[in-house]
Amino acid sequence: KNVNYTCVSMNIIIRIFEFFELGLGILLIFIGSLLRYVFGFFPKINIIEENDKNSNKYDFSTEELIKSKGFEVEDHYVTTSDGYILTMQRIPFTREESEDFENINSAYCGVTNKPVVFILHGFMQNSEVWVSKPKKEDCLPLELADKGYDVWLGNVRGNKYSSKHIKMDPNTDEFWDFCMDELIHYDIPTMIEYILENTEQESLSYIGFSQGSALGFGAFSLHHNLAKKVNLFIALASTAKIQGLKNILVDAIARSKPKLVFYMFGRQSFLSSTLFWRKLLPKILFAKIIDLSNYFLFGWKSQNIPEKEKSLLYAHLYSTASVKSVVHWFQLITTSRFQMFDDTLNHTDNYSNVVPAYHINRIPSPIAVFFGQNDPLPDMEALLEILPNGTKSFEKEGYEHLDFLWAKDVHENIFADIFDLLKEHQITVNEESEEMYNSDEENNQLNKEEEIDF
Repeated sequence: KNVNYTCVSMNIIIRIFEFFELGLGILLIFIGSLLRYVFGFFPKINIIEENDKNSNKYDFSTEELIKSKGFEVEDHYVTTSDGYILTMQRIPFTREESEDFENINSAYCGVTNKPVVFILHGFMQNSEVWVSKPKKEDCLPLELADKGYDVWLGNVRGNKYSSKHIKMDPNTDEFWDFCMDELIHYDIPTMIEYILENTEQESLSYIGFSQGSALGFGAFSLHHNLAKKVNLFIALASTAKIQGLKNILVDAIARSKPKLVFYMFGRQSFLSSTLFWRKLLPKILFAKIIDLSNYFLFGWKSQNIPEKEKSLLYAHLYSTASVKSVVHWFQLITTSRFQMFDDTLNHTDNYSNVVPAYHINRIPSPIAVFFGQNDPLPDMEALLEILPNGTKSFEKEGYEHLDFLWAKDVHENIFADIFDLLKEHQITVNEESEEMYNSDEENNQLNKEEEIDF
């Protein structure tokens, strides 16, 4: 009964706060607009928002962002065995090849014979985060494509690109009844197998950011046959082990009973109103709110992300995810274990059950982990202790969580290491091309010999 009374009280408080937040937001928009119109009180905001050359890209899709930088892109759809329809974007050509796409397309049948790289976003994100930086040189997938790799961007169930199911309605609790376990069991294997089948390659390289890396740790520790098809696993800002949240109140909610979290946020998508506020609020104000929220929750100061780019980047930061996934993350904080979802909590309301863990130390794939010196979210000391022997680790001085996506020096500080790792662990583009050339020469020689014999 005490739990029910607490839940009712918290729900009332949340509802009051939501109405207050809505009223305050509308008031701020009205006052800001009035001051800008009548007094010109915010000239800098006017300059940025009205004359920003990237202003038309705030609502661009992944496909549009990629094409705006001169690359061809393909959308691919794959259905998991439990019925979720996932969207992937593929960048098969360099920018130079994309410019000559009409000539290439006549001979192109979906197979490029290039080394394959699969890239996955973080929690409450989608593939847009990888290609939203204004310059091509600061977008990892585009740089990889320009170096001759066949690049694929994944989208897990629930985000804006993977919100379909063969039977279930996205507006139902049933559709959102998933957590990281389903992404590990179904989404990751389905996407990887589809990529390998369509590229006719035996292996690929996997790059995951934040939750994307945690999903890799889970999937490759559970599915060893799948892991053997991964020639290199790069984990950026991995959160397989996390310490908790900076704010004491929010951290207390994270460590509370799941029933309370479900009562506060429902059982569908988490904080879906964020998309409403992104559309309604001025872009600069929305970016400031994101900065404040990140510091309030995680202690991130976001000083390495260019200030003038934040309004564009943050417009592509958020996508929908399930409340159950949030509860799963909260369980990892409470138990300090990288484990499967504890379903028995719905009945016992405690953490006394022994839940199967994901055994990271059993992963057979080569692994490289990147983490920031100033990122308090992941517990890297605990993670490094359980990683397989031979794992390479890169600690980046002054880096926080989102810096691995958007820092001003991300190309020099992160991409360069990734390029070197790819060269070490797979056939490079030049080597592969040389092999293909030598093979053609051998075939031509054999054909000549056959003609002589005849």
